[in-house]
This record gives sequence, structure tokens and C-alpha cells, in this order.
Amino acid sequence: MVLISPPPPALSPDLLESFYTTDELLSNAPILAFYGATSTATINSSSSRIQVHIYTPAGLQSYPRLTISPSSPLYAAVNCLAREYQGDEVCRALAFSLYKYFLELSPIAKSTWESQSTSQRRLPSAPPLFSEAHAAILASRMVKVENAAEVVQDFSRQQKENLRRELCEFIDTEENYVGKIYDLLHSVAEDFRQKARVKSPTSSSPSEEALEGLFPPSLDEILNANTSFLEDIRKIIEETENDAIQDIESTTAETFYTASKSEDPQIDVTGTLSFANCLLEWFPKFSDCYTDYIQAHAEFGQYLRIFLRETGSSFSKRVQETGEQRLMSMLIEPLSKVIERLQHLIPSWPQAFRPEGRLVTAMDVVELAPPYRKDVKARGASPAILLLFTDELVLLIKSGHKTMSARGLLAEIDNPSVPLDETPQIATQLIFLQHMKLSNIWFSEVDDGSLLQLYHSDGSSQPPTTLHSLNASSLCMFYLTGSYELKASRWIEETAKAKVECRFPEAERESHKWDVRSLSGDLNLFSAIFEEGEGQITEGRREPARVRIVMDPNKGSKKLDVGEEGVELIASITAASDELYWLEIEAMNDFASRDKVTAAELIPVFSKRGSTDNN
Repeated sequence: MVLISPPPPALSPDLLESFYTTDELLSNAPILAFYGATSTATINSSSSRIQVHIYTPAGLQSYPRLTISPSSPLYAAVNCLAREYQGDEVCRALAFSLYKYFLELSPIAKSTWESQSTSQRRLPSAPPLFSEAHAAILASRMVKVENAAEVVQDFSRQQKENLRRELCEFIDTEENYVGKIYDLLHSVAEDFRQKARVKSPTSSSPSEEALEGLFPPSLDEILNANTSFLEDIRKIIEETENDAIQDIESTTAETFYTASKSEDPQIDVTGTLSFANCLLEWFPKFSDCYTDYIQAHAEFGQYLRIFLRETGSSFSKRVQETGEQRLMSMLIEPLSKVIERLQHLIPSWPQAFRPEGRLVTAMDVVELAPPYRKDVKARGASPAILLLFTDELVLLIKSGHKTMSARGLLAEIDNPSVPLDETPQIATQLIFLQHMKLSNIWFSEVDDGSLLQLYHSDGSSQPPTTLHSLNASSLCMFYLTGSYELKASRWIEETAKAKVECRFPEAERESHKWDVRSLSGDLNLFSAIFEEGEGQITEGRREPARVRIVMDPNKGSKKLDVGEEGVELIASITAASDELYWLEIEAMNDFASRDKVTAAELIPVFSKRGSTDNN
């Protein structure tokens, strides 16, 4: 028998200690190292030989007898360590061996690994990949595994129960998603398509071909792909259900092994391996249909506006019956993958952070340091992008001179240049820094719309962690650039609309008892008008606005006091006579006022009283 390569060495747990870290310069790749004295070392031996075994996505490499010599070229990695780490014997050995590991990687392995790296490696402060400085950074960040005995053990009973529950919840989520797409196609799209097939030549409704702009063929492909995927994962769970239950029952709370494992360790009793293989098989199949749909989605709003211009057409009437917002919401459902797209473009985007609301817009800004000079090149100025969701605000830091702009980022989300399963060819050079609940922040326009002040009022939460407010107050100042330059009022209007959309559930917004009004003037108002009785609880409704206007409060409207649920000002309007009204205002700091006004005086007086309260 011929051995092409030597087998992996037998690693003794008595001689070796485990260390691990993740490499941010290489897509957070896991780095695992086993370090210890050589197996031939004696108590009286003065040799500095050690053994190190390194395991990364590039493979396993063993160094059973390694001498850490200052005269070696590999010692350059040790010299790159900070002074406090150079005195650590283990850290020196890890830096030395990691540099040796990098140098021995084949060019193909390096290029493949580098092609998957994140934009952070292109930062001016980032060291060259696979260099001595790179090895030193990893060595200084390595953490010793203190619970190795627990890690190598089989799952406990509770862990197996949690795993099985997560798999079942995954299927429930997929069933819900497939149900929504099925409803869109068969309850909405099919009706529109059928009417388009039989429409008369004189009808102004869109043709079957034109309707494909709103309901593209890729939508049918998405339903077929996800339905087949759902059937496969459901089959795996059903086929492994009995074995999984028996395995859980045979695992007691005190032990970490099972009878089934001792009988045949190759049996996938939990179904985890089969489930993972199913994901690996199916995820690439989603690429084409979702890419086509994302590209088509950019035109949905335009198509809908064109189709609705003919107000007397049967198409317009059917849209009104369905609800324009509901239709757009259903069309956006397959694009719940927007967060995956952002994570693909911004590798530092946290995997656990997923805004529930839709992405509204993005804006280029420069965060200014005191004294807030309007100069993008001023000392301490930090270019950034603000992403506005209906429920969250996200701050992205630009890390290079040729960083993608806000408009470019939105364009890449709407029309991706590469599928999700491929490495993006463009370098966004954007770093996720912070996210904040939109309900807890407010903006103020400064200096004729060129500056925007952000205020975070939730004292129980951390203030915005931006570069210049890290240990200061909850105030930040941004200089607006790009398409929002000198347009702070436009951003504030977008923010107000986003807050209103998030505050009320879609079912309520679509009902005849809810509407919005926009009024421009000395005081710009964007108001939600709705009915709310005492004791009435509307499912899905969130916290009220800071400013609350109540018409005829004596008619049984819900009673809220200032300071309750975040309300800072309550204005009550009641009829005094035929053409006069009582305007009563209560606000924070025991402010109160009562004025008798005409309809024309209502807004000016309200604006004046509100300004007095703010001062």
C-alpha cells in the first residue's frame, strides 16, 4: 500500500492545550492551534522545542518539533508582537508557528482564501495577508479553550431537544414563507393574469406581457423552488423523528452519550447531517430565481404607477380591492432577503441583527467632531452612511477613499452585480458600527439644512456609539453630502414617515379608520389620523408618538398622561362655539396652556406653544 500523505498525528490531550480565534481579515475564518511541549521532552531538558498543530479552512499542518530561535527568519512574527506579548512564551510560539504555516501555504490556497476575504483587509491600517504582522495579530488574539472536555463530548439531552426544536421552527418559518408566496401568486397574481388574457382590445388595463413587469416569471420559479425545498427538509425531519425521539429519551440529564451512538456512531439519529447536506444542495439553486426577482423588483413601483394612471380601468379597481400597500407588501415578501444582501456586501454586519421593517433610504454623511466645522477634511471628520429602516437606524463607517456611496449601495441591493452565493467583485469598504431603534432617536435641522443633529433620548439604552460620541453625550452632528446635501428637511420627513409606518400594523393602515395627512408651512406636520377608544387594544400597534393631538377627548378617546409611554406633549381640541375652538396643551416640566382660537389660528398658536415648551 502506498501512502500519498502521512495520516494526521495522534494529539495527546495531556500534552497539548487548545487555542482559537477568528480572522477578521479572512472572512472571520476560524483558526485553531494545539500547543504543547514535544513528546520527547524531559524534565531536565533545556531545549526550547515545542509542538504546534494548526487547523484552518486551508487545512491541517503539524509541527511536532519546532524550535523558536531568534536567529530564524520566522522570528520576524515575534518581533511584530506588542511588547507585553513578546514576554509571553505561548504567544511567541503561536506567532512563530502561524507565520511558518502561512509561508508554507500553496499559492492556490492563498489566492482562494484571499478571494473570500472581506473589505476590511483593504484598510490602510490592515497588514498584508499572510505576513509576519498578520500572524502576530492572530497570535495576540488567540484565546485558550478552557472547557475542552465539554466541547468534545456529545450533546446533552437539553442540547438535543433544543436542536430538534430549532429544526422544526425552521420548517414552520419556511411553510409560512411558502404560504405567503402561494397566496400572492394564486390569490392575487393569477386573477390579474387571467383578466389580462381575456381583456378586450379597447380596455386600458395592462396586457399579459406588460403585467409580467409586476408579476415576473421568476416569482413562479421562487414558489416552485421553495416548495420543493420545503418538501425535502420536511421529509428529513419526518424520517428521523422516531430515531431522534429515542435518542433524546436514551440520553439522561447526567450523561453526555447515548446507546445509539455506541452501537453505530455513523447513524445520523438527530437528522442534523442530512439537514445540513440538504441546505448545501438547495442554496445554490435559489441563486438564479432570486437574482432575477431582485432585479425586476426595482421597477415594480414604476409599473404600478403607470398601470394606475388609468383610474377607470378594471385593473385600477382590482388594485383598490386588493389594497395598493398590501400588494406592494406581498411583492416585497421574496425580498426579505435584503438583510442577507447587506450582510453579503458588508461582512461586518452582525448575523443576529435583522431589522423587521423595510429599508427606506440611505444617506451619505460626515460625522463632525466638536466644534462641528462644515469641512469634510476637518480633523476628526468621519465619512459614513446612514441606513434608514422603518424601525431601525444603522450607521456604516466608510473605511477608504473610494468607498461605495449611499446611492451605490442602494443600487447594488436593488440590482446586485453578483448572486448571493458568489463573492462580490466590488469592495464596499463599509464597516457596520451601530444600530439604534428609530423610536428612540430624533433629528434636528441645523444651519439651513446643511447639518443634521441626532439625539438619542432613551436613558436606559446605550447612546449611539459613533466615533465622536463614544464616551460623551447622546448628541451627534452630521454634515450632509451626496444627494441629501442641504436637504436635512427631506431626511427628517423620511424619518417621520418611517416612524408612522412602523407605529401602526399594516392591517390598521389599510382600514377605513386610518389615514395620514401632510401639512407644510412654518410647522411641517405629518400626522396619522386614527380612532382609539378607552380600553381598546389594537394588535401590532407600537408606542405612540411624542406629540399627541386628541379631538374631542370627552367622547371616550384613550386617556394618556404626559410622560406615559413616551408622550411629551398632548394637545386637546374641543369646540367652543360655532367658529371657535379650545386648544389645551399639556407638556413636560408642568407646562400647560389654554387658548380659544379660530380654525385659521389653530396651527400658528399650536406652533408657538410647542416652541415655548421646547425652550
